[in-house]
Amino acid sequence: RTDSAYLVFEGVEYFELSPFDYQNVIFETAEYGIGDVPEALVADYPWLANYSYLPDLKVFSIVSSVGMQGVIVFKSIIKE
Repeated sequence: RTDSAYLVFEGVEYFELSPFDYQNVIFETAEYGIGDVPEALVADYPWLANYSYLPDLKVFSIVSSVGMQGVIVFKSIIKE
């Protein structure tokens, strides 16, 4: 059985995602407040520091071994 859901990001300010591929192995997804982004993630995506002055923004990260991975800077998220 596979559980699935659609995630709708509202107020997207910026995103950087690698291509969705034929094979995708996603290890982890995480959501952070813009001031709580781990230093390791900022090291991988240094442009995240440009948004630190906007406290209402959040960051969603996708970590994978194969396929799509990256981050999205947004205001709110809806799970459908």
